[in-house]
Amino acid sequence: MTVAEERAWMGRKPRSNSMGKFGEKRPTKPTRVDIHGGRIFDDTAKKTLLAIMRDQWPVGLFTYTDIAAKNPRWMDDVLTEFGYFYKHLRGQSRVEATYSIEEHVKRTCKRMMNEEKDRLKKKMKETGLPASDLRPSYLHPILWDQLVKYWNTDAHKHKSEVGANNRKKVSTLHSAGAKSFEAIEMEMTKANKGKRPRRLQVWERTHTTSASRKAKEGNNGANLVYTSPGALAIASRYSAILEREGVDLSLGSEFIEPLDWWLQATTDGAHRPKKNRLIGYPCVPASTLLPNLAHRYRERTIGGAGSSSSVPNQTSRIPDPLFVQVVRNAVTTAQTNPGHFQRELNTWELESLARNLIEAIEEANREFTDGESSENDVSGDEDDDGARGEKDNGDDGGHEAEDHSDAEM
Repeated sequence: MTVAEERAWMGRKPRSNSMGKFGEKRPTKPTRVDIHGGRIFDDTAKKTLLAIMRDQWPVGLFTYTDIAAKNPRWMDDVLTEFGYFYKHLRGQSRVEATYSIEEHVKRTCKRMMNEEKDRLKKKMKETGLPASDLRPSYLHPILWDQLVKYWNTDAHKHKSEVGANNRKKVSTLHSAGAKSFEAIEMEMTKANKGKRPRRLQVWERTHTTSASRKAKEGNNGANLVYTSPGALAIASRYSAILEREGVDLSLGSEFIEPLDWWLQATTDGAHRPKKNRLIGYPCVPASTLLPNLAHRYRERTIGGAGSSSSVPNQTSRIPDPLFVQVVRNAVTTAQTNPGHFQRELNTWELESLARNLIEAIEEANREFTDGESSENDVSGDEDDDGARGEKDNGDDGGHEAEDHSDAEM
């Protein structure tokens, strides 16, 4: 089964070619949309960003890794153009919004080229025309010719074969498409009048075919069809755990399901996820979600030559004044958003809170460092006082987080 056929079977719609607002006259003010947690929560904004990426894609470069190495200004140009049309909501962090847009761009770069290649294969099979006659209108002719040549190189064919073989080894395929599980959980919560779905309900929504879900909605006797045997096995194990623990499903979101139960279901008793990633929570290390796992990964990653560790240095210490400012920032966040702390936070909310605190740490650290420098400069010449201006700290740039996971090109 090809990637295109697999998407059709799961009920995933092909990506739209709409340009969003790109191509229209630039508005006097950008539209504010929800941008946080590494995601953009507006379909028109995402289409606009995709159109900008296509329009400004550098000729001769085919992956984000190449673009970042050979044309580092490209990301800034894309963000600047996107900023004419859209902006984050009031109260949201500008640093986090920039990070979220950059993460969306990085994910889209790889997916965009994969989909262009799938679309080309399908059209060539349907029409019998050569690739040169099937160029999409939104891609530059020179870029398209280079892309077709690149896809036919031995190096790319080998990479594609490796990706296809790796994909066959994936045991839990999802049917969520480009949406994150957190975004789907938010949609389900909104549709259910603010009542959060249970973990198993989210799993069913993201790992079953859309046809089987529609059939079950119309006929209670219909069974859900899971996307893979592995996804079905996890659902069965978690159902058994809920039954074993005597959970009353009628309680809904009022009952908080321990994450350890999900660990048991997804690892089948191994008690340690592969690569420190818990299935269903790909963006956060498992040792962060479940602190009791930290020592398991620390033993493997700390101490060896050339080894790296995702566990922070236990002996590191920040200055007391800096720590006080960080704590005050956390308290202020809790006081201004009391509703967020009266229930269990989901993954993207925790990421958002952590990122805001990191931003406060960096800002406070600059102020703390500047304060120490000022004290050290007191003994300097008084004539230099007028020459010492306030530092332009600016905003931190986005965080590089290249995705090295294997996927079919």
